[in-house]
Amino acid sequence: MNNITSLTSFEDVCTLIGVTLTKGENFERVEEETSREVFCTPRSISGQEYWKAQQEGARADIEILVQPTEYEGEKYLEYKGKRYIIYRVYETADATELYCQERAGVE
Repeated sequence: MNNITSLTSFEDVCTLIGVTLTKGENFERVEEETSREVFCTPRSISGQEYWKAQQEGARADIEILVQPTEYEGEKYLEYKGKRYIIYRVYETADATELYCQERAGVE
């Protein structure tokens, strides 16, 4: 994982999107989304993370840092008009690193 200093500035904004599964009228599974904006810092994916993601069948597109208290287990993230799946989370004292793959077929 990447070194993070306490000087990380969270000057950008992304949207964290949580998903709750419920049952519809006919007992079908229905996904309900809740979203909220948080301050963040985008970072490029390191070569090490790129290869690690490849080994796990993921595609590392972007790393987003959020403040440690902001992430609450959300499944998706939107940033700059693109929707991403959060495939790995790494927590440090200074930030939570969200490793994301662009979600195919979603604009």
